[in-house]
Amino acid sequence: MATASIQEVKDHLSQFVRQAEAGEEVLLTRHGVVVARIVGCSPPRTLGWMKGTISGGTDFAELSEDDVAEFYAGDVFPA
Repeated sequence: MATASIQEVKDHLSQFVRQAEAGEEVLLTRHGVVVARIVGCSPPRTLGWMKGTISGGTDFAELSEDDVAEFYAGDVFPA
C-alpha cells in the first residue's frame, strides 16, 4: 500500500492511477494524516454477456390452452 501527500499526487497523478489500476491502494495524506485513498475500479460489465445462452420462442400467441393452464397452475399466480 503506497502513501503519498496530496502535492505528490498532484505532481504525479498518472503514476498513482496506474498503481491503483494494478490493484494497489494509494493513501493520500495531508500533513501526515490519511485523508483519502485511490483504488482501482472493477472492469465495466459488458452488455450482451449472456447472448446465445437462452433460446426459445418469443411469440406468445403460439401458446396452446394447455400451456396457458400449466403456466397459471403454479405458485406464481395463487388463487
